Amino acid sequence: AERVAAKEHVMRAELDAIALESHQKACRAINEGWLSPLVYEIQGAKADDGPHHGLTKKLLARMPLFYGENSATTAGNSCRMNDGAAFVILCSERYLERTGMAPMARVSATELYGGDAAYSPYGAMQAADRLLRQHHLSYEELAAVEFNEAFAVINALFLRAHPELKERYNRLGGALAYGHPYGASGAVYLLHLL
Repeated sequence: AERVAAKEHVMRAELDAIALESHQKACRAINEGWLSPLVYEIQGAKADDGPHHGLTKKLLARMPLFYGENSATTAGNSCRMNDGAAFVILCSERYLERTGMAPMARVSATELYGGDAAYSPYGAMQAADRLLRQHHLSYEELAAVEFNEAFAVINALFLRAHPELKERYNRLGGALAYGHPYGASGAVYLLHLL
């Protein structure tokens, strides 16, 4: 994330603003009940504790830089590693017919892409770009877009390339607010899209 931020001249203030917006979107989604049908109590935990309702630009600015005074990455503009779980059923049409379940979405295409691990924040958009090109689609044709916010620089890359899609991008907030429970994040984003 730090390498990509330096290469793309993304400053800390931009990353902090993106992180703050992710928390604000997540808090709004929680307050307005968008996620209520999807969140279940487990061992006394009734809600995500990641989104910070009182987070401010000033609080983010006080967080120490990971890599010295000329860096941009902090704990505030990076996702937290935390526990979490999400569950979706990915199945065939035959399974749906057999069980009588009604689908909520259809997977129409997938893409595997291996980018440079030293510059991993580029990977999500590179894979999505390839997928859209292969199917003669554009981001503008999509009702919603979800990328994993492992680091705010991922959002910066997308929003610089597609500023007109800001309202469709990670509309309920992302991993900067909720955290990034490995093995669950992909299902979480699918649920957010649904």
